[in-house]
Amino acid sequence: MGLFDFLKPKNKPVDTVYTDGITERKIKSLNKDQQKELLSKLGINPYDFNHDDMIASEISLNEEVAGAIRVSDWNAENSDGEFDYISLSDINDGSKSLYLAQNNREERAIKVLVDKYFAEFGETHLCGAGFSKYDLMQMNEALNGELREWYLNDFKIAVGYNYGSELQSNYVIVEERIF
Repeated sequence: MGLFDFLKPKNKPVDTVYTDGITERKIKSLNKDQQKELLSKLGINPYDFNHDDMIASEISLNEEVAGAIRVSDWNAENSDGEFDYISLSDINDGSKSLYLAQNNREERAIKVLVDKYFAEFGETHLCGAGFSKYDLMQMNEALNGELREWYLNDFKIAVGYNYGSELQSNYVIVEERIF
């Protein structure tokens, strides 16, 4: 053992961010069709929604700046489905974006969303586990924000909330990533 052996890198395995058996390598190894299949299983695949089955919507300034060329909405305020509002956007680069919202749901609904996607996608690079005390603290400090973001090779999934005075909304955004 030499004097400077402490400078040599250790030959121990690198720990992944994912500690629950869902590995980053597994998630990153999915091809686009497998990613779409996973999103379909969760009910959040933009390709499972069709503009013809929805109501055409005017493109907002925010959507216009993001490059939207076609936007359609579906409103199901009085249904028993998982989401009350769905918006599908076609973007000028050929990608799709999907916004799904739960409006005025019970307090635990955001926890259910975070935990559901955590069970499928594993830990994120920023915040590790299911819904936690940290999330609750963040929600008490800010009226809106994103709690989790997952990056698949071809899709970004974000779960967040927007709690205004009249409407409390939990949302999921799925954006196709084009490289």
